[in-house]
Amino acid sequence: MTIDEYRLNLIEEIKLSAEYFNSYAEKEFVKVMIEKLSDYEEMIDPVECYYEGFGRNRKKIQFDGYLFDEADDSLIMIMCDYVGEIQTSNITASLIDTYVGRMASFVEEVISSDLLDNIDISEPAYGFGMDLKRKYDNDEINKIKFYIITDKYLSNQVKTLKAEKILGIDTEHHVWDIERFYRMDSLNKGKEEIRIDFKAINNGKGLMGILATDDKHLDYKAYLSIVPGILLANLYLEYGSKLLEGNVRSFLSIKSGVNKGIQKTILNEPEKFFTYNNGIAVTATKADIERTNDGLLINSIEDMQIINGAQTTASLAIAKHKYGRKLDDIYVPMKLTVVEKDKAEQLIPFISKYSNSQNKVSEADFFSNHPFHIRMEQISRKMPAPAIAGNQYQTHWYYERTRGQYQQEQMKMTASQRAKFILKNPKSQVISKTDLAKFMNTYFKKPHVVSLGAQRNMRDFADSTSSKWDSDDSVFNDFYYRRVVSVAIMFKQAEKIVMSADWYEQGYRANIVTYSLSKLFDSLSTKYPNKSIDYKTIWQTQRVPDYLIDEIENIGKLALDHITNDRRPIQNVTEWCKKQECWNSFKNIDYQFSEIFINKLIDKNNEVKDELNSHKDQKLSNQVSLEIQVVNLGSSYWGKLLNKALAFNVLLPKEKDLLTLAAQMDKTGRTPSSAQARLIIEIKNRLEEEGIKVE
Repeated sequence: MTIDEYRLNLIEEIKLSAEYFNSYAEKEFVKVMIEKLSDYEEMIDPVECYYEGFGRNRKKIQFDGYLFDEADDSLIMIMCDYVGEIQTSNITASLIDTYVGRMASFVEEVISSDLLDNIDISEPAYGFGMDLKRKYDNDEINKIKFYIITDKYLSNQVKTLKAEKILGIDTEHHVWDIERFYRMDSLNKGKEEIRIDFKAINNGKGLMGILATDDKHLDYKAYLSIVPGILLANLYLEYGSKLLEGNVRSFLSIKSGVNKGIQKTILNEPEKFFTYNNGIAVTATKADIERTNDGLLINSIEDMQIINGAQTTASLAIAKHKYGRKLDDIYVPMKLTVVEKDKAEQLIPFISKYSNSQNKVSEADFFSNHPFHIRMEQISRKMPAPAIAGNQYQTHWYYERTRGQYQQEQMKMTASQRAKFILKNPKSQVISKTDLAKFMNTYFKKPHVVSLGAQRNMRDFADSTSSKWDSDDSVFNDFYYRRVVSVAIMFKQAEKIVMSADWYEQGYRANIVTYSLSKLFDSLSTKYPNKSIDYKTIWQTQRVPDYLIDEIENIGKLALDHITNDRRPIQNVTEWCKKQECWNSFKNIDYQFSEIFINKLIDKNNEVKDELNSHKDQKLSNQVSLEIQVVNLGSSYWGKLLNKALAFNVLLPKEKDLLTLAAQMDKTGRTPSSAQARLIIEIKNRLEEEGIKVE
C-alpha cells in the first residue's frame, strides 16, 4: 500500500464514521488519530475535548484534546488539521505556529485572565481549564507539549520547530503528518524508537560496563553499569515518559513518585545515593559496545526503555528541574538487558513483569502473545457472522491481536485483494484488544473503570481475565466471542444513539455510552435476575432491535443528567466519571424498564445449554490440541529439552518423568494422555521463560 492509498483509505474511513455517528469528519479524525497515538505509546489515553473561542483582543483559541501525563508532569494539548480531500497539501511552519498559538492562548487565558468565566460549566473545556489552573498553581506542570495531527504532508521547508516558554514553562512542538502515521503503521513497531548516544551526552565517553550474561542459548545479553545521576535526569527531562516501558507507564502510579526518601538522599547525602538506591533496569534492542583496555564501554543503545526505576528517574529529574540540585555526586546502578529486536515483543513484557513484581505489574500487561488473545484471534477468523441485508456472503468480526494487524495485512495486497479482504472483514467489524476490554468491562458493569481510559481499563480487564484463564480457560470459547460481538454491536449502536439524540450537546459521548449500558445490565440483573437480553438474536441479525434502542436512549439521557449534575463533587465531568462514587450513585437511581422491553426478555436457562456445549467443545479442543502439540514436536525435541533441563538441574522428579515419557514416544509407542500433555506443555513453557529452550 502506497502512502497515497493509505491516506485515501483513512479519508474514506473517517467519512463513513462521520456518516454513521451523524458527526463531523474533523471530530472522527481526532478520535481515530489519537487512538493511534495511544497505540504507538506516544501518549496514554488522551481526552477528546473540542473547544473554539476567543480570548483577550479577539485572540483565537482552539484545541481538540488534552492529557495530563502524570509520569513526567507534562501537559499535552492536541489540535487537528484535517483536509479530507483527495488533493493533498502541505502543512507549513507558519501554519504550525498559528495552531500552536491557538493552543497556547488557552493556557495563558485560563491562568492569566477570566476565560473560565466565559465557558459554560457543563463544557468539557471548563473542567480541563479548572484542572489546568489548579495544577499550574500547585507547580505540577513541568512541560507543555503541543501536538498537531494532520492528513497533510509536512512541508520540506520545516527543518526545526521553535519552542518558547509559556508562563515560564518549557514547551515542545510535535507534528504528526500523514507520512509519519503511515511510517508507523507500515513498520508496526508499536512506538518510535529512542536512540541514546552516551558518548555525545557524557563528555565524549561511553558508560563503563560489565558483561553479566552472554549465553548463546539465550535471547538476550545483560550488562551492569553505573549512570551519572545528572545524565539520567537530563534524559528524562528531554524524553519524559517516552522512556518508560509501556507497562510501567500505564500501570504504575508514579504520581507519588517524587519519593521523599529519594529526595532526602539527594539533598542531604548524595554521595550515598548509589548505596541506598536499588538502581534502574533498562531494556534495549541494540547496543554499541566497545572493548577497551580498561573494559567495556556502552557507547549507545537503541529503543531504550526503563522497566524498573521510574520513581528514581523522575525524582532525579524533578530534583534538578524544580529544586536546582546539581546531582554531580550521584550515581545510579543500571542493569541493561539487550533483547534481539524480533524477540522484544515477547520477552520485554516478561522482564517488566518480574522486575516490577513488588508493584504487581501483573499478567495484566496482557501482551499480545498471551493465549487469551491468540484464542480470540483464532475464533474470530474461523467464525463467520450471519449474512445480513440480502448479502450473499458472510463477514467476520476481525480480532486485532497486535497493534495495526488489520492495517498490516493489507499493506502488501493488491487493490483487488484488498477490496476482497475488506469485504469479508469490514473496518466497522474490527475489535482491538482495548475495544474488547471496553465492551466487556461495560458488560461487567464497570463504567468508572472504562472511563479511566483504554490502557488502565485494559489492566483491570486483564487482571480479572488472567485469573479466570488460569482457573478454567475453556470458558473463553465460541459462545464467549459471540457474546463479545453482541455487546460490541450494542456499544456501537449506543454511540450512534447518543450522537443523534436531541439532548446530546457534543461532549462526554464515551462516558454516557458506558454508563448507559452498564446501568441497563445492572438494573436488569437486579430487577429480573432470571431474565436476559436476547443476545442470540442480536448475533443472528447483527443489529440491535428497536425496543432495545429506545431503552438505551432513555437511560442515556439519565446518564448525561447524572454525570453533569451541578451537585457533583468534582467539577471535571471526565474525572468524575472515573470515580467509584459516580457509578455507585448512578446504580442507586431507580429505573423502570418499559413494558415492551420486559416482554422481550428471555429466560436465562435458554442460554445455558449453548454455553455449556461451547464450554465442553473448548475443553475437548484444548485437550486434543495439547496432545497433538506434544506429538508433533517429536521425541527428539523432548529428548533435547530434557537434557538441557537436567544440565541446569531445574526439574522436579515428576517433571523429569513426564519429559522422559515424551522423549521415548518413538521407542515405546506410548503417547502422553491429555492430562500428561497439559503438564508437559506447562513444563516446556516454564523452561522457556527461564531461558531454557531447544533452538
